[in-house]
Amino acid sequence: MCELKKLLFFLFILPLGVWARVFIPPLENACRNLSGDFDRVCDPYEVVSSGSLSAIQSALYRISHEIPHKCGITEESGYQVVFFVVHSTGDEPVSDLAIRAHNKWGVGHAACNDGAVLVLAVEDRAFYLSTGAGTREILSDQAAEVMQDRMIEDLRNGDPGKALIGIAGDILSVLQAGEIQKQMGTTARFPYHDAERAKVIAAKASALLRKENTLVLFKSLFIFALVAFFGYQIYKDFKKRQVEDDIAARLRAVQRARAEAEAAPDTDTTPLAAR
Repeated sequence: MCELKKLLFFLFILPLGVWARVFIPPLENACRNLSGDFDRVCDPYEVVSSGSLSAIQSALYRISHEIPHKCGITEESGYQVVFFVVHSTGDEPVSDLAIRAHNKWGVGHAACNDGAVLVLAVEDRAFYLSTGAGTREILSDQAAEVMQDRMIEDLRNGDPGKALIGIAGDILSVLQAGEIQKQMGTTARFPYHDAERAKVIAAKASALLRKENTLVLFKSLFIFALVAFFGYQIYKDFKKRQVEDDIAARLRAVQRARAEAEAAPDTDTTPLAAR
């Protein structure tokens, strides 16, 4: 009976964990725009309104065409960013879905891994931004968290389009600011750069990083204190046992000497003159 239950589990229950994962459509199929190029917003369920979709596409187009950076030895390219909008991720963490989509679509140039994929699950009010190593050099995890925090209010108000427009603009500003800094302050190539918004995000991201570093420091100190405390207790117990063992050894030696003395034969100690 037990073996039958195991067989049923592997045949019917276990596959549900795999089947529950969100289907990721090919970019060249369900996510194709009128120009024949892949859509930068993959919205197979048409969650976002057409007006919002146009604004999002415009911002993501600028990211891929108006932020030139060195990629590889001689190639100069823009960043590749794709938004993926779903109703819900089900039992799958939104971060797992974002990473799966990022890998399946191959977003970003292989030479510099400069892609990013944002997944928004509207009904779950969950989102995650998966970034390649090249993108993460400018768009840090802390900056991504600051930008995503801005989406929460729009999602609460039931406006996912506005949330995506906001974060698309933020990504554009941060990447432009990073490239300006890398190119030693040259702004001529970025005439529409929103410097103020980039500064706000950078300041909040720096504060968040300091907070995280402080928390890591306190955790490290706490762990060190625990290790030191328990180490000292172990040392005290060791020294206590050492003293106890030494005392016990001395007592055994005394007892052994006494036993040997009691077991020795009696000798006549009377002086010869008295005999």
